[in-house]
Amino acid sequence: MRPKSIDQVTERLIVRLHDTDERWSFTRIADHVGIPKESVRDAYHRQKNPKVHKKDGRKRKTSGSSIIIN
Repeated sequence: MRPKSIDQVTERLIVRLHDTDERWSFTRIADHVGIPKESVRDAYHRQKNPKVHKKDGRKRKTSGSSIIIN
């Protein structure tokens, strides 16, 4: 069975719950939302570290270095 994909609203909820003063654990968030802990952790990192997009054929801007895309 294919795992259920996480929508944007759920990803934002995961980030809010993990970044609160109480700092919910990924296990507690997974139980609350009803998805596996690994999926919660991956969704959190996807929201906090978005993929860098290429703009107008230029180099991708990364943290302090540039990567040339052919």
